[in-house]
Amino acid sequence: MKKVFLAFCVVLAGLPAGLQAAPTAADIAAAHAPVIRHQVSSDKDYLAAFDFDGNWNGYDNWQKQEWGYPLKAVVYYSVLESASHWFVTYLTFHPRRWNTLNSASWSQENDLQGVQVLVAKDGSPTGKALVLEVWNGKGFDAYQADLAARLKSGRWTGAAGFEGTHPIVTISAKNHTMRVAAPRSAPAKGDVVYRFTGRAEEPKKGAASCGYALVAVAESFWRNRAAVGSGQTYGTSVDTAHGPAGAALGGDDYRRDAATMPWTWADPKASKVAAGDWFFDPGHSFAQRYETTAPISRAYTANPYAPEQGAGTQLAARVANFEALYGEE
Repeated sequence: MKKVFLAFCVVLAGLPAGLQAAPTAADIAAAHAPVIRHQVSSDKDYLAAFDFDGNWNGYDNWQKQEWGYPLKAVVYYSVLESASHWFVTYLTFHPRRWNTLNSASWSQENDLQGVQVLVAKDGSPTGKALVLEVWNGKGFDAYQADLAARLKSGRWTGAAGFEGTHPIVTISAKNHTMRVAAPRSAPAKGDVVYRFTGRAEEPKKGAASCGYALVAVAESFWRNRAAVGSGQTYGTSVDTAHGPAGAALGGDDYRRDAATMPWTWADPKASKVAAGDWFFDPGHSFAQRYETTAPISRAYTANPYAPEQGAGTQLAARVANFEALYGEE
């Protein structure tokens, strides 16, 4: 997939203005894919695909993590496009939230974190990042990526650091708290630094870096949204703007069904933003909180969750997922 993205950029550069091919959702996700500095205490902190054990049953992941299944790094992505911006969500998954002494007040089966990037259509092939929002379990932390974005109220959590076009995030060991790294900061000693390479890899012993693949949410978690109940993907369900869907990943070790999905996330400080808007209607969510040089449009031109658009994006998403996981010859 990385080869495909680089080739896409080369082709764009050689095309006359007005004839340049529009970037796909996979191209946008690859362009802004985060660099992840991950504190690691054991292999329990390795990034993984939800189906690392070959199934979409959430209730056996705690046990399967101990059984030696490879934990190959996957980051899930979602891209919505409007007339003015791209809204790019990235989700990371771990089979466990854990501690040296596990307890129901701390530990859980399945753990999901998320960051969303507001990308302006600035005339470049894949745009410029303006804002990053990180889910903190209770709301969203705001990081400024460009001076073209301003908060309407409140204060920024911090400024965002980058490697090229790729924002840098940090994830802690055990509880997997996600933050955005400050500009000019360096990885901590012992961190594993995950970068998008287009191929899912497991960290080698003692290695400081590892590659990951991108997989579309629409073709993974969302496709399995109806799998709710014992032995299924989800333990609870919710009615969303696009129909019923699993609300939390199924888990019965320590805290039950504790990993909630981004279409349920809400910020109590944003009274005009409903639960799920952050994921399904990010144009509204961002417009309520930020001012940008170009106003944020909610006229979506690509939305994989809208019934009239979802079916048309499935083949392209599946091809991109295959290339991400297995590479291109």
